[in-house]
Amino acid sequence: MQRSAPLRHLALNLLTLVLAAPAVAIAKQPVQPAAADPVTRVVVTYRDGAAAVEAAAVARAGALKMGVEPLAWVRNLDEGTQVFRLQRPLSQADFGALAAQMRAQNSRILTVERDIVVRTLLIPNDPDFAPRQWHFKEPTTPDGNRGGANFAPAWDISRGAGVVVAVVDNGSIVHPDLTANLIGGYDFVSDAAIARDGDGRDANAADEGNWGEIGECNTGSGANTALRPSSWHGAHVAGTVAAVTGNGLGLAGGAYESKVVPVRALGRCGIGFLSDIADAIRWSAGGTVPGVPANPNPARVVNLSLGGVGSCPAYMQRAVDDARARGAVVVAATGNDGSPSTIGTPANCAGVMAVTAHNFQGDNADYANAGAGTSISAPGGGACTEPDGPSFTCLTPSATAANFAVWSLGLWGQRGPTSTNASGTSSGPNISGRTGTSMAAPHVSAAAALLIAADGSLSESRVRAALAASARSFPAGTYCASQTDGRCGTGMLDAAAALSLLSLPRQPTAAALLPLSRSATVGSTATVFATLINGGSGTARSCAIAVDTPAFVGDFWFQTTNPATNALTGTRNAPVDIAPGAAQSFVLGFTPTGTLSPTDLPLRFDCLNASAVPTRTGLNTLLLSASSSPVPDVIALSATTGNDGIVSLPGTTGSGAFAVATSNVGAAGTITVSADTGSASLPVDLLVCQTNSGTGACLATPQSSVTLSVGAGATPTFAVFATARGAIAFAPDVNRVFVRFRDSGTQVRGATSVAIRTQ
Repeated sequence: MQRSAPLRHLALNLLTLVLAAPAVAIAKQPVQPAAADPVTRVVVTYRDGAAAVEAAAVARAGALKMGVEPLAWVRNLDEGTQVFRLQRPLSQADFGALAAQMRAQNSRILTVERDIVVRTLLIPNDPDFAPRQWHFKEPTTPDGNRGGANFAPAWDISRGAGVVVAVVDNGSIVHPDLTANLIGGYDFVSDAAIARDGDGRDANAADEGNWGEIGECNTGSGANTALRPSSWHGAHVAGTVAAVTGNGLGLAGGAYESKVVPVRALGRCGIGFLSDIADAIRWSAGGTVPGVPANPNPARVVNLSLGGVGSCPAYMQRAVDDARARGAVVVAATGNDGSPSTIGTPANCAGVMAVTAHNFQGDNADYANAGAGTSISAPGGGACTEPDGPSFTCLTPSATAANFAVWSLGLWGQRGPTSTNASGTSSGPNISGRTGTSMAAPHVSAAAALLIAADGSLSESRVRAALAASARSFPAGTYCASQTDGRCGTGMLDAAAALSLLSLPRQPTAAALLPLSRSATVGSTATVFATLINGGSGTARSCAIAVDTPAFVGDFWFQTTNPATNALTGTRNAPVDIAPGAAQSFVLGFTPTGTLSPTDLPLRFDCLNASAVPTRTGLNTLLLSASSSPVPDVIALSATTGNDGIVSLPGTTGSGAFAVATSNVGAAGTITVSADTGSASLPVDLLVCQTNSGTGACLATPQSSVTLSVGAGATPTFAVFATARGAIAFAPDVNRVFVRFRDSGTQVRGATSVAIRTQ
């Protein structure tokens, strides 16, 4: 499908109309490290109290402006001092210039000082944090810790309060460093033999122990020849997310003010069925699972420290899609097979945050799978992949090395929760060091919880983009530093850096689609073009696109294009930065896996530092249908006289027209063409005719609708005539004329629109 230059210009003109005179958005400003704090408020002291009162009155009226910066009054600090809020954050240098301007402009000002941001300086008092939890600390060079995920500075900004994380795993245990942060839960193990609790699914998510007696467990190379002790894997994962912190006990959790919903889906020998995992994902995010009561604590993050071999099954992809549509970030481990090119499932499902593992030094762990689809790396501990050499020496060659493992929670018992360790000397709660991509994934889930707690308006795609965009580069000399194909993801998790992205000034953005309608066949891919404009003065960071409704079930992808040639650039589903005042073009692909009646799909155009683009039917939504057999699929594009996407009618009784070009890329069929004003009731009469494609002349007298037979590959053209019966305001995102192409069953098989107004 090709798009002409004039039609590209039409899309840009439509976007420009929507962006006209944008309101300046004030960025949400979470607390930042002192060196990077922008100045958002100023404290002004006047030489006399009367001047202060006068300045406050002017500011409250919205008229106080010093230099080029408008100031909003916040409060009186004392008789002669006022606190004002800036309309945009300023660097230290820009603030210095502003302060000088203010004093020069008003001799009654004595001082202009920044309102300094202060913060708590949290160091957890949990005794095992300092000696063991390298994985939460700032990356440092003296001791070789390049792999720390930088949570410690992040805790001064966010601790995950109010966010629910679902841990789909072995279930929950009673542990004094975890129990207070557990809520709800459910057991999704449907096979009673695997469940070990004597039944199938129930509301008790307790981990019964996943031990295997001799011969019970298939280890991949045959049955186990010795006892396979219980791992208490789910507790270890949950503790990394939300171990109770600051209680002087045990260790710290990454998002320790969040809550964990334990979801049991694995049992005996640590195994389970992927279909149970799919149900657990859907339920965790608040979806419906037959025969299971609704989750009263829907999760914004779903952690999957588990996986199997093979591609992502369609039923698992549907579960992931459903969870994401409900706003949940789905995080999964890539697997522990040591594969340099293949990751497991569900990590390889579209839209999943797939996490590989690095060790203390930031080297990809020797067990950690990497490959296409990997999103990011996080601390998992273990030995190095890169051999010792002139530029690299492995500091964790074996399990006896310091900082070899990731430390979290568990039990001593080899079998059930009340059993003892191998020597029979200890039972009950403990802490333990483990390695694996299972340990890496919950670090990412915890960081996602910190982001969501800091800004609850973040969509799941923006959370994923923030984590990916803020990742640190792999250290020189490590395995992933030498890989150029993205197999290790965007870099190493950095929780504090991800939070810092939330302070970027917000940019106004707008988006449009061409065409506005597609009729797909189930299993085939329908594509459309999209354009996203950054109308602000700063760069729009990590912009991505997602389908914003669970009505669409199937695969969706986006990829940047060269606007001059329509050639694909970049890689699929890779977020992109957009320069100030620039436009980025995309191709969007939709592959439905089931039938769908014509549905207007809202799309979410997300940039980390931009408010969500408002959904405008006929501008940035796609009317998509999916049938089991081919049907007409009319690609329709409009062109107005000024090539600006606007029909301007002269006066309240004037007339105007626009042209519509089409191409039927689907099956032959009978099509009826008509025009309407959508949900807006506008005083305008609309008529349609088919035209001679060479001259543009009507082939017959214009009517309210035109019916014709359209062959496969046919390219009929049309004209639409509009006559006003009153005033039509200029509101291009609302006041529009839609042209719809319906088949013999009245299903819409094509659509386009233009803005309309009277002059």
